[in-house]
Amino acid sequence: MSKLQKINNYRLLPVDQQEWLAQIADTHGFSFQQLRLLVQYSMDLVCWSKDGLAQFYRPSAAGHLKGKPAAAKIFQQLKDGYDALRTGLKSYPDHTRTGELAPASEIKFPKSQIMETDLKGAIMGKCPVASEKTRCCNLNTLDAVQQCGFGCSYCSIQSFYHGNQVRFVRDLALHLENLELDTDRPIHIGTGQSSDSLMWGNR
Repeated sequence: MSKLQKINNYRLLPVDQQEWLAQIADTHGFSFQQLRLLVQYSMDLVCWSKDGLAQFYRPSAAGHLKGKPAAAKIFQQLKDGYDALRTGLKSYPDHTRTGELAPASEIKFPKSQIMETDLKGAIMGKCPVASEKTRCCNLNTLDAVQQCGFGCSYCSIQSFYHGNQVRFVRDLALHLENLELDTDRPIHIGTGQSSDSLMWGNR
């Protein structure tokens, strides 16, 4: 598996952008961190309905440099182009006459990366930081999903789960029906810290 294939969201990019990134990765020998950022920049450009990073690519900018210095020069060139778009004046021509946004195209999460897994342990438990030594809100967590499809670089979820697979607990409805709850008192329930529950809706 190549470095790029290990990066979340790489496979969500248009095929032509995947191929272009693979080509320049092979040409310039970018580090994993540089490739991760290039994938992130590319995803942003897709979301902004802009052309890919190839529009900023000028290999002659490396001059006589080779190896890591050349890769750093080319990477900076691509980053500068991305930053110019990110910080530039914005235009939103797709507004309708009523002021509402026109429907945006949806990038679907690959079905091949979604799987079901058997429940291990209880479907609901206490917040991981709850203890007698903490001032706790008594949150109960329903961890029905593991791993997230967004691949945000700052999120700790990325360090817990690997393999680019999002795992859903099998027979979730049945597990929820079997929960024994005290109906005489309020219960604080969240969806845990193992995924982004808003991403999956009512799947």
